Amino acid sequence: STQGALQNAINFQNSGNTSYSVRYGQNGGPLTNDPLTYMQGWWPSPFSHFDQYSAYTTSEVSMWEIFNSGVTDGAGGLAQKIMAYVRHEISQLDLANWIMDAYESGLSGTGSPLDGLVGLGPGMTITGINQADLRAFMNYTGNPADPNPYCPNPLGCNNVDFFNPGPGIYGANRTYSEGYFSGIDFRVYTARQLYVTPAGIPFFLDIQHQQDYAWIELNFSVTNNNAYAN
Repeated sequence: STQGALQNAINFQNSGNTSYSVRYGQNGGPLTNDPLTYMQGWWPSPFSHFDQYSAYTTSEVSMWEIFNSGVTDGAGGLAQKIMAYVRHEISQLDLANWIMDAYESGLSGTGSPLDGLVGLGPGMTITGINQADLRAFMNYTGNPADPNPYCPNPLGCNNVDFFNPGPGIYGANRTYSEGYFSGIDFRVYTARQLYVTPAGIPFFLDIQHQQDYAWIELNFSVTNNNAYAN
């Protein structure tokens, strides 16, 4: 929230720090990369993946908002600027100025609030972008039973390797930069899903799905000009 971000800024000013690193969303819970295990029917298939219910973190934004042309600010606007930065369409300075302007304008607008933006305030300047990317994930809560959120198939998914069984989920949690430089939509992943013919013969199909949320991976350096004045 704006109040929390301002309090963070006050704390830094009072501490006398002149420069520090800020991670977008550091005031909320991080995404985890824990294995989610579900049964294919005859063997377990652990799937280590980034997962987080969006209500538990301040660094998430929906894909709907990211790719909505009517959203130009807020979390969706920030995500759009990060994608433009990855594509080398805007400079590091452009992105830094956009973030500082967004903070001064109240952290929201047509997009959802920038709840994860902390560490800024009067007299503070972003001096460098250390990391700027988006990472796709499926928004869900808990650790549901088979089928898991990445495998929307009652019969499950698998890599069809009896000697080295795996979940059969490919390309999930890709970052925007990974997708862009590979010519792949970072939202898309493939699930190798099990089906059975009317005659009872099992077979697998590779089905593409889209992840519905992205985690904003943003880290930047900030200088507290007030500390020099003090």
